Amino acid sequence: MLALKNFFSGTATIVDTGPSGNEMTYDITIGSVSNVNKTMFFFTVYHDQDVSYARSYPSIYLLNSTTLRVQWRNVYGQTFTRYVQWYVLEFTEGVYVQHYYSAAKPSSTISIDAVDINKSFIIPSWGINPTSSEGGSEVAYTGANFQFASPSSVTLTNGGTTMEKVSMQVVQWDGAWAQHSLSTIDTTTEVDTTIYDVNLNRAVLFATNNWTSASEPSGIDQIARCNVKDEYTLQMTVFTTGYTQNIATSIVTIPQFKVQRGKALILNANYTQTVSIASVNTAKSIPWVCMPNRPWAQRNDSALAFYHGTHANRLTFDSATQFTTTRGRPWSDIQTDWQVMEFEPPPPRGIVSIQDPGIF
Repeated sequence: MLALKNFFSGTATIVDTGPSGNEMTYDITIGSVSNVNKTMFFFTVYHDQDVSYARSYPSIYLLNSTTLRVQWRNVYGQTFTRYVQWYVLEFTEGVYVQHYYSAAKPSSTISIDAVDINKSFIIPSWGINPTSSEGGSEVAYTGANFQFASPSSVTLTNGGTTMEKVSMQVVQWDGAWAQHSLSTIDTTTEVDTTIYDVNLNRAVLFATNNWTSASEPSGIDQIARCNVKDEYTLQMTVFTTGYTQNIATSIVTIPQFKVQRGKALILNANYTQTVSIASVNTAKSIPWVCMPNRPWAQRNDSALAFYHGTHANRLTFDSATQFTTTRGRPWSDIQTDWQVMEFEPPPPRGIVSIQDPGIF
């Protein structure tokens, strides 16, 4: 029976002092898992830099049974602090996780052990480590899509040319049901994509995005959002016309996860926003976002220009009924599409909870 064997979580506080252009590495001790192929992790991150230039993406991957490794490049040699909120889950059986890491720019097609695509999904944690030039930094923001090309390969598509460190997790989950799609959007009008009758209380959304060109819309770092509108619809929004977005989505029904979702709005002058939720067991729950390759980067509903520090969002529990989303720099309103996942397997067949009103 699939059960949660280990659950570790914490916050890593990483002080970065440069020097300019250097590749930086930080190791997070997570506790010890027995089998890395039954272990998956999630993270959100923000930094406290009050200017845009410290905006290199970290690449985070499971180095071994006790360590998460964080790598990035300090583009301009500035001193700032990065805060990484992380969660590690190990399962007894029924989950097979492949941890992929590339120390150099990978091929557009990445080979993996064969999986059943209909019950598998990808959790990307990719790193673009640009040079110290502003131009190289801008190219970094063209994004990257991760999609199954076949049961034994993943296609990586990005608009830029500077990607160096790439990491991802490929998860096959027994009993899961995954629906995968790719949408192309070039208008600021909200676009709906049809999905098939998912159980909203058990469905998790994974989405990645990229532009189709290597040039960046002036002043706009992140330009896409994606959320679950209802059991038949995914809703996607981009905020710049003239730059085509490709958004790859996987909506995955996972019977052992109980899911809450919503939107959190951080107003112009604020660093944080608290969100009330139904009570969860925080020792087996994760507050997360809907676009895991942009864990800090859900754009808001206006067409204003932003800097990276404006919307670097970290999600942390305050209590069983509340979490806080934190960004590194107040600039304008931003909105984050969030989902809280709690490991709570349904009762065995034939057993009805006494709290179920249908029993009476």
